[in-house]
Amino acid sequence: MSGIFEKAVDSLGSLFSPFGTNSDLKQTLERCVSARTKGEEEWLVKENLRVLNNKLLEPSNKPSTISRCLAFAVFSEMLGYKADFAHIHAVKLAQCESLIDKRKGYLASVFFLQEQHPLSVLLVNTIVRDLSSRNIMILAMALTATCYLIPSNQAPTVLPLIADRLNHQNEFVRSKAVIALHHFLKVCPDQCYHYIVNVKALLSDKDPGVVAVVLQFLVDAVQINQTTPVLVAELAPALVQIQQQILEGKLPHEYTYRGLHAPWMQISVLRLIQQIKVPNPNLEAVIQKTLVAAKRSHEEAIGAALVSESITTLVQFKQSEDMLALAMTHISSFLESKSQNLRYAGLSLLEVILYRYHLTLTPEQQQVVLSSLQHPDHAVKRKTLSLLCVVANEKNVQAICSQVVDYAQDSCEDNPHLRSDLVDRAVTLTDKFPDINNCWHIAMLIRILPLSTQDQTKSVQRRIKMCLLSGKNHDLTAARHKVIKILKKYSESKTAATSILEVYVWAVSQFELLVVDNAVHKVTPDVVLQEIIDLGEKILKFQNPESGLHYGIKEFLLSSLNAITHVIENHGTFPDTLIPFLNKLKKFSIGDSFLRASCSELLYMLPQSQLVCEYLKPLNGGRVDDMDFTLSFLDEFVCESLRRGEQPFQPKMPKAATIESALASLGTECLSFPTSPSVPYQSPVCSEKNSIIGSSSSEDFKSNKSLKLGLPSAQPIWTKEGRVKVNEQRKLEETASSSVVCSPDPSMFNPFEPHQNTEMVAQDPLEDLLNKDFQKLSVIVKENR
Repeated sequence: MSGIFEKAVDSLGSLFSPFGTNSDLKQTLERCVSARTKGEEEWLVKENLRVLNNKLLEPSNKPSTISRCLAFAVFSEMLGYKADFAHIHAVKLAQCESLIDKRKGYLASVFFLQEQHPLSVLLVNTIVRDLSSRNIMILAMALTATCYLIPSNQAPTVLPLIADRLNHQNEFVRSKAVIALHHFLKVCPDQCYHYIVNVKALLSDKDPGVVAVVLQFLVDAVQINQTTPVLVAELAPALVQIQQQILEGKLPHEYTYRGLHAPWMQISVLRLIQQIKVPNPNLEAVIQKTLVAAKRSHEEAIGAALVSESITTLVQFKQSEDMLALAMTHISSFLESKSQNLRYAGLSLLEVILYRYHLTLTPEQQQVVLSSLQHPDHAVKRKTLSLLCVVANEKNVQAICSQVVDYAQDSCEDNPHLRSDLVDRAVTLTDKFPDINNCWHIAMLIRILPLSTQDQTKSVQRRIKMCLLSGKNHDLTAARHKVIKILKKYSESKTAATSILEVYVWAVSQFELLVVDNAVHKVTPDVVLQEIIDLGEKILKFQNPESGLHYGIKEFLLSSLNAITHVIENHGTFPDTLIPFLNKLKKFSIGDSFLRASCSELLYMLPQSQLVCEYLKPLNGGRVDDMDFTLSFLDEFVCESLRRGEQPFQPKMPKAATIESALASLGTECLSFPTSPSVPYQSPVCSEKNSIIGSSSSEDFKSNKSLKLGLPSAQPIWTKEGRVKVNEQRKLEETASSSVVCSPDPSMFNPFEPHQNTEMVAQDPLEDLLNKDFQKLSVIVKENR
């Protein structure tokens, strides 16, 4: 009796279950959606999933009940709750004979199962059987399901059946078959190449819907496989005929959109024509007709897209001036549009045309392009700058390069990647159009240097040095004087970049020129060395030896040592302040063995500096720059001593010591000259022949490049002004003090006034840069972390 009662209760529970009818299912979904808390929603969903699981375990469920259960399972998984027990029931429902149940089963299976799901294998036989059905609806459902449920390793099983459906009498099935092959072309292209010919034959299909999907299939086939353009070249007459029929309005009315006949089909045709490399008069005529037809709707997005594809296609062929004039008319209308998307498209098309044909813009066209620099959209501004770099020539390159640098300095503070790209473009312009008369490229490189990244800094510095050293033009001396004065102002400003200071110490040591009473004079070597020492002392004054030196400071100090070595090797004299400075620098270089070794080697060289200078000068006419510093000049002395029976020098190796004792010894070093080195040091002196850069190009320096990798990003140092954060506004408290910002940091100089036209406005760019007010520089420095 109790068993009968339990069965009756179970039957009543199933009768009043939340999945009994569509109304019950709707109410259940509404209760889950209207849950007030996450906990209440979780309890409702899990409780209903438990009831759903028990319901699906009943042996006599109707397909309609299973479909309602699967609907709630889909809803639950969309909310993030697992319903794995329902997946097999979706597969079973897809195997039903009823069209409605099969459709629901396929739909649930597509949602539940991925291509590599184990249950997907169970559907392969079902889909293969449905692909052989004579029912159009079942056949269409099976073709659609193959795009979602057939794994790539099972594709050979269904591909022959799909290819057979390309010849089906119903156009709906043919289009579905092309779509299925298109899917497998992307998933497993190697297995679909031999079906391209079958799909290509459908270009002559009487139904325009089939032709549309065939065109999309061929566009992707050309992009995936590089051998298919040969097949596309054979389709030129068919493509011309299809485009002619579209332009003449022979397609049904439902293919018209925004006044254009089948615009998406036209874009597909144009993209296929772009792959045809051989010029064809028929193709050129149909493209010109397409441009004329699209002119009426170029303000619409789809019309602009069609015009863009037409012009891009025109660029592929050698066009006449009339066709290029027609394309420029459309581009001008884009540039004058109020829509930022159309203006961006116009700039992109103009850049492509100018790059391909090397055309020259008229003054009116230049003014239209320059007006885009005032557009509020930064994407339009960036594209305008890119276009200006393409149209640059000898007459407008100075103004264009200045605009690029201004934008990189003023508008790219939060976009370092864009700033790096603009710096590369500006450097390319200086390389392409140098001018030895006014040396504008040197002035521009000086402006670019503080904006450069760590990788770009050395390249820009090298270009500045090459420009100042190369050539025998009489104006080069005046340019050197102006550069020295500019760099001097940079070094005296409230904030500066270490990359600028590196060039400054190199220049004063190379040319032995200094600014005295606002004029550049030739000075003695001791004065040059004292200038470098004073600048180094000013930097070390605000450094903490315990925290170590930043990468930018280390680079500047190494450049200072190289400059000092260069002057001493040429003259053999040095001031008395050099030795204390080098010993002080050694104390600050505890964490950098290369910098410490450079100081030690320079200290060891000082007692013999006069003898070294006297020996080096006669070897190369007094030019130490072009000499080989691999110590090969000592070979004759070494060989002579060996012939006399002397033994090679073998330095004593230091005893093992703790880190504490080593650090303590650094703090108690004597300020006098050491008699002989106790340990061998790597030479920081340049060892490359014909080098003008200094130790940064030596082999030892190259071996030390690994030190850069783990270093932190540039941080402001020196004084209270240099340490403030980005958003702090603080007045200058110590006007006499100076600060250095480790390169790269672009926020140390006032913005230069942008040019208003593309013609050269400054007759002497170096003089213009020299006249900048360096004392009104911003003292707020961005802290790069």
